[in-house]
Amino acid sequence: MPFASDDCRCGFLTYLREGVFNATVAGHADSPADRWVDYRYDGGSGTSSGSGSSSGGSSSTSVSQTIAIPLNVPPNSAILTKVTASRTFQLISVAANAPCDVRLYGSQAAQSSDTARRVDAPVPAELTQNIILDVVFDTTPYFWNTQNIVGVNADSPQSTALYVSVFNLTSTPLSNVSVYITYVPLEP
Repeated sequence: MPFASDDCRCGFLTYLREGVFNATVAGHADSPADRWVDYRYDGGSGTSSGSGSSSGGSSSTSVSQTIAIPLNVPPNSAILTKVTASRTFQLISVAANAPCDVRLYGSQAAQSSDTARRVDAPVPAELTQNIILDVVFDTTPYFWNTQNIVGVNADSPQSTALYVSVFNLTSTPLSNVSVYITYVPLEP
């Protein structure tokens, strides 16, 4: 999946297997040589290890980051919030400590317009943009690994905001529910 940054002209981040990504950067500002790096993460605790090869210039790896969002959600309703993430990111996983529907958006407009959509209803294919993910946690464990999902903030000007909606699927209040979003920043 392509990405770009101030350091390079283009690059690709490829999911190889759980915990291992291959990042190829071509046309680095300091050197036109390609380079690769195998990046391993340990499930979101914030540590990483890497190995790589380069034919010139310097390279770096990003460490996965986890956002924890504590919420109290009334029965059969939703909380719409905004957190700070990255302008673009590779989504690794989403988790919660209670049953709920978690939706991630690239813009506040997408978040607002999607609020009326029922739980488990499909996203209108050609009518809706900027919905990054919709996962319903109704059976334990409340954890979802993702593959090949890149999130992009669609605000103008682009920012590091990630818009999150959490829907309570039950008729009882969800007190002290936490949602965890683990990602690798592709650019600041």
